[in-house]
Amino acid sequence: MKDQIVRFLCDPIRTGAYCARLTVPYQTIIDLWQFTREVAKKKKKRFRVEKPEADREYFKFMSTSGYPYFLDRVLDALLSSLIELGDICPKEVRDWADYGSIVINPLYYSEEDPELRKEDVFFFAPQSYFEDIKDAIGITIDDKAGPDFVAEVSSLTPKALSKFENFVRAIPCLESKIVLRDEGRQHSQRSVYNLYPAVEGLWIDTIAHKSISRDTIDYLSEAVSYIDKKEWRMVIILCALSTEGILADIFEDVTLEESPEEPLGALMQDIGKKRKFPPNVLKSLNTLNDIRNNALHHKGLASLTRKEALLSLINSTKFALWWSFNCKDFNQAREMSNLKS
Repeated sequence: MKDQIVRFLCDPIRTGAYCARLTVPYQTIIDLWQFTREVAKKKKKRFRVEKPEADREYFKFMSTSGYPYFLDRVLDALLSSLIELGDICPKEVRDWADYGSIVINPLYYSEEDPELRKEDVFFFAPQSYFEDIKDAIGITIDDKAGPDFVAEVSSLTPKALSKFENFVRAIPCLESKIVLRDEGRQHSQRSVYNLYPAVEGLWIDTIAHKSISRDTIDYLSEAVSYIDKKEWRMVIILCALSTEGILADIFEDVTLEESPEEPLGALMQDIGKKRKFPPNVLKSLNTLNDIRNNALHHKGLASLTRKEALLSLINSTKFALWWSFNCKDFNQAREMSNLKS
């Protein structure tokens, strides 16, 4: 499984992701709301979840006002209430809550929102990972589909998708009314980019420390957290910094001199005078450097998007993995060069 995680990070499109599409009809959400409210009333428990709106224009207004993910907040609140009601809650929902609580950072979480706490459970988080089965899952919610709840789900293996299906089909009132369409293994950018941050988080927190330096891990971990916050420029800068740190190490290994305080592109040129990177590695470095320059100097890109941020994460991770597996070969090449001179 470790090999599959690394293989995906190095070449996500070739590796692919297992995908499904979930549709929860609006009336089913209302049924769940009524069911949970009635059970809470019988058990004399507080129930504070407002009844979801059905008006499509209301959904459009909320989306354009900066609240595109509020429907899954309603579902989160309903399922959290269900857990608090005790034995009425299915085991599969409780199990998924344990996974949901380790989410990196839900998209709709805000430091300024007093109603949300970091310890809250997020059942439809944009990315989660599962250390026990070494798998990850990404969920992209279609905020224009309201009042129905529609989400694209992707995972590294079928195991996580199976767990997700067991969870959603165990929710009271949803069992036979939801539509979960299995789309099989997909290799499109849309599918794998949706999943990439979740697999990155799994790798960082479980196996990266075995081959990657602490500084690199910290930069990449911060980059993943900023993807969740949609801070694309910060993602790009952190990815560039992670790569610059590795390039500084390479410079010192190749030249036996202290690395200069130079940005990514200049370090690439300095090293290139002594040692040539393989074409695929050089391509990753050039892509990352171009995006970095655009982010810092506003060249070429009118506005940064999630795609540029993910390309930065992918290329910086690919470079870190390449270096972790090939640094010995680089050092040996340097030693042979010294012997010949």
